[in-house]
Amino acid sequence: MEQLKKSDFIALFLSSVFAISTTVSANTCTDAVFKEIAGYYMIEDSGLKLDSVISPNFYNQAYTYSNGKVSRSQFFEKESGSTSTMNYYWNKDESTLTKQGIEYFMKDSSSGDTTFIFENYYVQGVLGNQKTIKVTSQSASVLTKDLDFGQEYFEEIINKGDSVIFNRYSGKDNSAALSNAEIYVSDTENTKCLN
Repeated sequence: MEQLKKSDFIALFLSSVFAISTTVSANTCTDAVFKEIAGYYMIEDSGLKLDSVISPNFYNQAYTYSNGKVSRSQFFEKESGSTSTMNYYWNKDESTLTKQGIEYFMKDSSSGDTTFIFENYYVQGVLGNQKTIKVTSQSASVLTKDLDFGQEYFEEIINKGDSVIFNRYSGKDNSAALSNAEIYVSDTENTKCLN
């Protein structure tokens, strides 16, 4: 069974953001889109807790939580019929990793309204990438060091009220070359968002 890379999952996740049937606690479509994208990082008390993600023709993913944080997710790919299990270890010693399957070693801390998350992604005990994540109520940024390919990229998600901007840069910050940009814009009543 081919292992699902986190970057592949994120691409699938973002491309199907409007096909997802979840309940989002938000007043506007832009708030919902921001929480959907930033909520992927599973911040405790973020106002969003995904129980499942369904892309009707491609995949299903279900989440399990412990102490307010994701502890496990199972990803079922419809085309291949394969299931991958991802385990998340929060604020523990790395010796708790089983070195089997896909595992995320997560550490978080907060300062004021900002949450910082440091994530190590392992497949069969081999470190594949590292992320530094910063999340506030209206913005998120993610620096990824992809150790498999020796690359770094930076993502930022900004909620501007009537739009959500999702930019990806091919470097360590937003001064690097822009490699992808997505803008979600609300309708006049901010009840529907268009990509």
